[in-house]
Amino acid sequence: MSKAPFSTALAIIALANFLSLAALNGFALPANAVLLVWPAGLSAGYGLMLGVRWRRTRLALPRAAVWLLAAWVLLLTIPRLPYLLQRVPEAQILATGDDHGRLAQMVSLFDSPRYPLVHPSNPHYLLSHYYAAMLPWAWLHFAIPALTLKECILLGNLLYHVLLAGVLYELAARIFRESKAALAFLFLMTFFGGLDWLTTLPRLFDHSEHWYRIWFGEWREISAMYTVAWWAVHHAVGLWLLLVSYLLLRQARWRARWRKPVVVGLLLLSAFYSSVFVLVSLPFVAPRALWRIGVRLLKNGLGFILLGLASIPAFLFFERPWGPAFQLEWPRLWPLAVFLGGVLVLEYAFLPLLVLRQKAMRGPLLFFASTLFVSSIGLNNYTMRGMLLPTVVLFACVAPVIGGMRWRQPVFALAACLLAAGVFREAAWLTYQPLESSPLYWRWTGRPMPAFAARRANPLKGLDRFNAEKPIPPIPIEAMDFNEKELLRLPRRGYFR
Repeated sequence: MSKAPFSTALAIIALANFLSLAALNGFALPANAVLLVWPAGLSAGYGLMLGVRWRRTRLALPRAAVWLLAAWVLLLTIPRLPYLLQRVPEAQILATGDDHGRLAQMVSLFDSPRYPLVHPSNPHYLLSHYYAAMLPWAWLHFAIPALTLKECILLGNLLYHVLLAGVLYELAARIFRESKAALAFLFLMTFFGGLDWLTTLPRLFDHSEHWYRIWFGEWREISAMYTVAWWAVHHAVGLWLLLVSYLLLRQARWRARWRKPVVVGLLLLSAFYSSVFVLVSLPFVAPRALWRIGVRLLKNGLGFILLGLASIPAFLFFERPWGPAFQLEWPRLWPLAVFLGGVLVLEYAFLPLLVLRQKAMRGPLLFFASTLFVSSIGLNNYTMRGMLLPTVVLFACVAPVIGGMRWRQPVFALAACLLAAGVFREAAWLTYQPLESSPLYWRWTGRPMPAFAARRANPLKGLDRFNAEKPIPPIPIEAMDFNEKELLRLPRRGYFR
């Protein structure tokens, strides 16, 4: 196991997450049962990974790769450090980014009487969310009650971010033959943010990936890797599990041949219950691998067991009262032209032009074409999260091309700064956001709190109502905001409904 410790560790945790999710929901266990069930899942995951033999790495990465990944983890951690001020009287530190949603889900994980979890805003309804990746956070809070929920979110994200960085290191060392190509890939997977930050100048702080919604009122965001790793680490975990599965298929083996398809199958299920939408592009990108795994599982008969396990928590997606999850639509010509140009220039900074004819790009391009006609309810995660795997394929294809270029040092530095500017800008905005409504922060600055900052905290609205990290009085559906409704499903009317 030691030849790929980060990939192995992430696989063990992911196996524990899925097995725990199935056990907790299948037996309708009390919420605090995660204290015993998740460690048992870790033991099972360790047992499944025991005996894996990794091939030797192709490349010894330079020290710059370690510093790059360490800087990425640091930049992912800094925006949540204000959560540590929550213990200071009158600090009133609100959740930043999408953490108000994670906070509400943590309230469900901790305060629900038993599984399936109840909706945080109204216990008469159930929670509908793919929360497998959050089970370690719930375990941490039950194990150390002195930790606040925000601190558990901070530590849980930090654990995942370290593992994600380590997996990137192991992946780059195994799929590339030259250091420059590996470094280019690592930069693209960490600090590359495109040029969409130019669309929101001269504002200093903003979330610039919403440029298409600002212009045309439609959600067609394509996330940078930093964005998904910070805002929604469960989606990032789902994506990285696909990368670990790829490494296991290509770079690892067991003496018992049945183990590999079973482990990979379980990792895909864990990815599904961490991020449904990351997997929607997998049949486009790796159809042969999916077919081979399925055939091997059916031949040894273990596929039926995996399907049975997968069906146990499937009710998380049933009885949602908001209509079909996916919608077909015909795009308008002018917005379509702007979107295609914006994706090429703003999202990917012309990178697709370097590898457009490569065979590996056919699947990603076909999935991207589907995003022009297919969308999902809410924030259109079909595009926002579905494009993550095709983006990884693009980065893997284009990295050797970039590594083979002869860059003059000033030109290279300028290009790197321009392409990473949006990531640093986003990190600065996310760091400021939890302080914006804090009386303590404005007292330190010696300035009065602006009216726009006071409006978010007085009174608290939507998922911000969970800032006290406790259940709230039941809210009727008609009084819920968009984010609260997205987490809601109707009460069960049978095992699968």
